[in-house]
Amino acid sequence: MSKKSYTNEEIIVLLKKGIEKNISTLYNDKDNAFIDEEKEKTKEGSYYYDVIAEYLLQPKNKDILEAIPGSGRGLPYKQPKHNHRQKEKRLAHGLHKTIFDDIGEILDFEIPLYKSKKDKRVGEFDMLAYNGNKKQYSIIELKNQGNTWDSLLHAILQVCTYYRQINKEKLIAEYENPSDKDIRKVVLIFKDSRQYRELKSEYMRKLAKLLKVEIFVLDTQKYDLQYPPGR
Repeated sequence: MSKKSYTNEEIIVLLKKGIEKNISTLYNDKDNAFIDEEKEKTKEGSYYYDVIAEYLLQPKNKDILEAIPGSGRGLPYKQPKHNHRQKEKRLAHGLHKTIFDDIGEILDFEIPLYKSKKDKRVGEFDMLAYNGNKKQYSIIELKNQGNTWDSLLHAILQVCTYYRQINKEKLIAEYENPSDKDIRKVVLIFKDSRQYRELKSEYMRKLAKLLKVEIFVLDTQKYDLQYPPGR
């Protein structure tokens, strides 16, 4: 993380550079570390994520993320094997087949979006859910309870990016559940986490609403899954 303190204007300059360089990796702290600054404030006293959200909320900027291109994936979304080494991957595995009242059943996890395994600039989304009553899929970005490095802004931009990159017709066809509705964008966070604290920001809530990102909060004790059962 950068230790330099920026002005509000300088943060927007950095944001614009990130958008121009590669809007598909805007959320990535390797390219844009300021996205994930937690306690840093601008010289005017605003949190970095609030300055960015306020900019994206302006009517003239509302379509910025619409420029994110699809990944053009031809490979299957459904994968026979999954990697459980990272904590969030293990947590996603532990939640596999869990049924949530609103988003439905977790059908799968670690769904790749890249065209080929050589494509390192396109990621994978954490989980896919399906609500049979609503006949609707949800793509889910999950932040485990110990994740202190990703901001809520990061998660919101991440799930919006993945949504843009999905071939929706191909995804629905592979998982074979009927749906005539748009895929939902969901972020799952834990109570008392860094992301939960940042949810107090009016700008974060407004940005999520504008981008149609639904944020659900999990109880830490109920879903204390650092490792999947049986492993």
